[in-house]
Amino acid sequence: MQKKENSTSNFGKIIKYVLLISIIIISGLLSYYYLKLGLNNKYNKEVEYNSTSNTTYKVYLFENDYFEEPYLEMGKTYISSLINYIDIDFNYNLNFSEFLSGQYTYYIKGTIAADKLKEDSSYWSKSYILKQPETITYNNQNNFTVLTNVKIDYQKYNRLLNEFRKEYGISFNGIFRVEFIIESTNEANNIKEKIPIKSITEVKIPLTQQVIDLSIDLKNNNDQGKVTETITNNDINHYVFLTLSVILALFTLLLIIKAVKLLLKYYSNKSEYSKKLKKILSTYDNIIVNVSSIPKLEDLKQIEVSNFSEMIDAQSEVRMPINYLEEEKNYKSIFILVSDNIAWKYTLINQEKNIKKRKSKR
Repeated sequence: MQKKENSTSNFGKIIKYVLLISIIIISGLLSYYYLKLGLNNKYNKEVEYNSTSNTTYKVYLFENDYFEEPYLEMGKTYISSLINYIDIDFNYNLNFSEFLSGQYTYYIKGTIAADKLKEDSSYWSKSYILKQPETITYNNQNNFTVLTNVKIDYQKYNRLLNEFRKEYGISFNGIFRVEFIIESTNEANNIKEKIPIKSITEVKIPLTQQVIDLSIDLKNNNDQGKVTETITNNDINHYVFLTLSVILALFTLLLIIKAVKLLLKYYSNKSEYSKKLKKILSTYDNIIVNVSSIPKLEDLKQIEVSNFSEMIDAQSEVRMPINYLEEEKNYKSIFILVSDNIAWKYTLINQEKNIKKRKSKR
């Protein structure tokens, strides 16, 4: 039957179109994949660090009748009038996640202050450099350690605040702050940005004439963090990926254009003739038989019908199949119903093509 042949032909076209669309999708996905690889030439470089500080001190005493030891360990309560000096050891360690180079500078600063009793401010303060800055350069290390010591003349600063109080007659909290300050500038491979790290370890020593005992507050500074920088990798692989992506994108574009043209051609071929023929074949498929040649009609009475519905009326009377042949592709189809000595004939013509043929003959 004709419908079977048409179905086979249409199925083949559908398969070809599906294959074309599949190739377009695969090519497009590959283009996108290589584009991502080509543009993925950046990565984050991270350097982590952590610092630890350990500060210890000893309180050395004047000779006296009560304490046999020359000093008292940290964490005790001390009689201020017996304190000679305070010996402080600072121990600072900085560790990195990889080997770096750079330099660090450290120094010790002391600040004497007459702090207000109920406010976070001072009546008077003065700073001293207790240990001059020292700069150390290091190369290709993943850590460094700084050990330093300072001795605080307790009575010197205590007398100074006593004189300040006597002169102005005001009440305040006397404090001597000892700060161990270390500043480092560190450089890692493949990172343009330098890594600055600053650490301050503080020891607070109370200074007061009215209180006969004191305790020392100690604040160790332990810190950690990381520095992240986006690095651009300009190796040849990324350019190759980008080139492949562009080639595949152009190939995909050409295939899309071809698919659109095929689609437009398919729909443009759907003339009134094709639509009408398709409707007849699909509607009356059970009574239409495809034949390879027109039956001989010389000895039969021929009846030309102008409408296919007349052919259907005749078929319903004689109950015989309708022979069908497309005599010329997309132009002329013939339907013949034969019963006894009568042949009903219906001819479907593509009028659009017929007009073009006539014009070409002129």
